[in-house]
Amino acid sequence: MGTRKRRSRRGTPLEPTPTSPAVPDWFRRAVKQALRDLDRPDLLRANALVASQLVRDAASSGDPAAALSAMLRDRARMFASSMRDRPVHDALSRAYLEPIGKQYAAARELGMGYSTFRRHLASALRRLTTALWHDEARAQTEHKPSAARAPGRASNAGGPWDA
Repeated sequence: MGTRKRRSRRGTPLEPTPTSPAVPDWFRRAVKQALRDLDRPDLLRANALVASQLVRDAASSGDPAAALSAMLRDRARMFASSMRDRPVHDALSRAYLEPIGKQYAAARELGMGYSTFRRHLASALRRLTTALWHDEARAQTEHKPSAARAPGRASNAGGPWDA
């Protein structure tokens, strides 16, 4: 019996493929923490994502905290354009972008059960993190120096962009 790859309803693979690098845990944690600290520039400046090529490109000579905040808000808008993704966007918005307090209150305001709210929020976090990781991988490829990485080092094995 052969193994089949699990696929989403849209037919796209759920597991990472060779063209879709796995998102490291530290990156997931950094995105979630950045969303929590979205309106706190002092805390955003200490976030691991500030060292990313993506944020460095966006900030160029400006404030990296403002660039990170704008990048997260902009990337989160990808859910707003589709009616199917509207509940996902609403959950992300009420939890992090325009928080109204407790998640129970946010779920009630959106007219959904708490477990449904949490499911939509988890989907939003997963998809947002994956999209940002793809953007970062693309940015790193575009800015890759001509010299190869040090021998024996995995591409995303350690912490934030260890050289």
